[in-house]
Amino acid sequence: MNLTPPPLPEPPLGPVEPERAVLGKPLTDGAGLLIEKYRPARLAHLFGQPQVVRQLQGFVSAPYPVAFLFSGETGTGKTSAALALAAELGCDLDQREFGGVHVIASGEQSADAVRECFQRMCLQPAFGSGWKVFIVNEAERMHVQAETIWLDRLENIPRHTVIVFTTNHPQKMSQRFLDRCLRLAFESDARRLHESVRVLLTRIWRAESRKPAEGKTIEQTIAA
Repeated sequence: MNLTPPPLPEPPLGPVEPERAVLGKPLTDGAGLLIEKYRPARLAHLFGQPQVVRQLQGFVSAPYPVAFLFSGETGTGKTSAALALAAELGCDLDQREFGGVHVIASGEQSADAVRECFQRMCLQPAFGSGWKVFIVNEAERMHVQAETIWLDRLENIPRHTVIVFTTNHPQKMSQRFLDRCLRLAFESDARRLHESVRVLLTRIWRAESRKPAEGKTIEQTIAA
């Protein structure tokens, strides 16, 4: 994988339609969290993580079954990147599990839950490209028995399947588990992220303060 491509241009504001959030949850005017309303729908729209974006875009150009480990502090974009990766692979986020996107909470990481998860990996999604992305949040909190099962199964990930583990504390995970995953570290230095955060907040403020001009999309209005 090429890790030194030319610099990426400044990412545009996330293209998620203002009327809805990710995974098909409707938003009414003035309701819903801004983090969901403006969650990036493509990797190129992810702010503040250029190295991660380059690596994932390289992967999308020639995908294969793999387990990723996204590590970094809360709010650095781990889950957003995982969902954007799913969209790039052709999963239908609106259809959730039926579209190939499975989000698994940390509290569901028991041995039985992991076995059920692997059964779902063998099923073909009803919508989308056929790729399946399993997002396992707070992976460091999984039960010991669950980790043991993962270690065995990660050696034979089903075709058209990507697993994304996210964690704030990779040091709490066993080295054997870390070695089974392709690890991507998310930048968390506030000084380096300052400019990206400033640009993003400015664009969101403009979007929330102005209605699209007649005949223009909200992205065109923001860029004006």
